[in-house]
Amino acid sequence: MLMSKSGETTPYLTISVTQDERGEPVLAVSGDLDVVSRDYLRQLISSVLDVRQPRTMTLNLAGVGFADCSSLSVLMQARQQLAARGGRLVIAGAQPAVRRIISLTGLDGWLDLREPQPDAAAARGDDSTSRYEIATRSAGLSDGSLPSVTAVTSSPTRSAVPP
Repeated sequence: MLMSKSGETTPYLTISVTQDERGEPVLAVSGDLDVVSRDYLRQLISSVLDVRQPRTMTLNLAGVGFADCSSLSVLMQARQQLAARGGRLVIAGAQPAVRRIISLTGLDGWLDLREPQPDAAAARGDDSTSRYEIATRSAGLSDGSLPSVTAVTSSPTRSAVPP
C-alpha cells in the first residue's frame, strides 16, 4: 500500500507482460488482488486477450500476497474467454494465502494451478526478448474515478515501474 498526501492508503498493482518460449503472454502480477484492483486486472487481461489473441495465457501470481473472492471472478472470466476459443489460463506461483482462497472457493478444480517456471530468456541472460508492460496505479478513488490504464507497449525492460 502507498500512502497518499492526504494520508489515505491507495492500493497498488503492477502487471508486467512478457512472453514464453512459444510467444504466449505471461502476466507477472504484483500487489493485492481485491475489490479495488479487480477492474484494473480485468481491463489489463482484456487488453492482452484482444491484442495478442493467445491460446494460452499464464498469470504468475508470485508477487501477489492477498486475493479476495472478487478478484477470483476476474480469473474465472479470463479462463472462460480462453476456453471459448480452445485455449487455457494457467495460474503460476500463487502464494499460500492466494492458493488457500482458490481452494476454499472450490476453484482449484477449475483453474490450472502450477508452480512458477524460470524465465528461459532471463536464465540465458537474453534481454532482447520482446516484452510488453502494463502498469496501473490507483488515483482519485475517493471520487469514484478509475485510474487511467497505460496501453500495452513494447519495452526491453523486465518490470513495469509506475509513474
